[in-house]
Amino acid sequence: MLRYPFYMLLILAVMVPVSAARAGEFLNHAVGDTISKAEADEYMLFQDETDFQVAYFTRDDHRRYFLIIHHRSPSGEMTEETIQVRRRLFPVLDAWLEAQHTSDRLYDTLSTPCSVVTYQMEAIGQLLSWRGRTLMFDFGYGPTEIPIGTIDDIRLHRSSRRSDQYGFHLDPNRTRLFFAPTARSLDAREGYFAVYEVIFPSASVGLGYNITIGGGLSPFSSGDFQMYWLTPKVGLIETEKMSLAVGALSMFIKVPDEDTIDFGTLYGISTFGSEDAAISVGLGYGYAEGDVGHDPVFMLGGEARIGRNVKLISENWKFPGVDDPLYMFGVRWFGSRLAADFGLMRIGDMSILGVPWVDFVWNF
Repeated sequence: MLRYPFYMLLILAVMVPVSAARAGEFLNHAVGDTISKAEADEYMLFQDETDFQVAYFTRDDHRRYFLIIHHRSPSGEMTEETIQVRRRLFPVLDAWLEAQHTSDRLYDTLSTPCSVVTYQMEAIGQLLSWRGRTLMFDFGYGPTEIPIGTIDDIRLHRSSRRSDQYGFHLDPNRTRLFFAPTARSLDAREGYFAVYEVIFPSASVGLGYNITIGGGLSPFSSGDFQMYWLTPKVGLIETEKMSLAVGALSMFIKVPDEDTIDFGTLYGISTFGSEDAAISVGLGYGYAEGDVGHDPVFMLGGEARIGRNVKLISENWKFPGVDDPLYMFGVRWFGSRLAADFGLMRIGDMSILGVPWVDFVWNF
């Protein structure tokens, strides 16, 4: 028996940052964890900088990434400049540096095209060179220099047939399947507003430290009747190919002349694979009024990108005491910020193909 499980999850959320803060610096596979003056000269980086000394990438406790540049002032003192960058920049820089080792020419063009998103443009082109604080691209109308701090999103188009079809949009709703979460976390200050089955609104936001907090309010709430829910989630492990998280779905119902009823599910979930193709496996225990059930609920879900802006989604549940599993399957269409899911829910020997599922999610 476990009393007040929702509050215990919040205590875990407070404890996780202690370990999450140890994530430390990003390690570039071509030049190590720092770019020395000699390496900058070798790769023609930071050549316009006065008295450049060293540069490196780092990550803070809120999962924000920075390029740190050190100079030596005329008086001999070391000065530091900080530029915030996006995490997706790192695979591109690493690929460009590795390309220089396989070419007889310095400043060789990266053969794999890149899709680039800034607040001013969205385009696909060739990365000509990395110059330190800027990237030089060819978008078909001559070289274009873009400061790395202005890039909101960047992605390599891998040389496989599937990846070349896609375009620059990443799935903005990567932290969810239909109803169930994946183990991926929202970044700090990243969030979304969702409407499930047209009438159930919900919102979530990333707090940093791999912590996500969300919730919603039933449209049927009025007067003395109130129904709302909270959905905290804490990421324990997050890599490009595997994520692990724990969380809760906590429901609260207030009816006239009665105490508030609280019930929900405590769960753990793992996601294996990339954002283009992955499987999520979850296990949870229901609770009511602070008492946790003995029999678990299982969830198995999957996602597979089949086009530039289209994914197939599957989400399947096995509830304790219910013989037949619940199947959910359908399609997700998405752009840079908006995602829409259309699917069917089916359980047992239903006389119809399934009950429609519809949701719309706007990300910010």
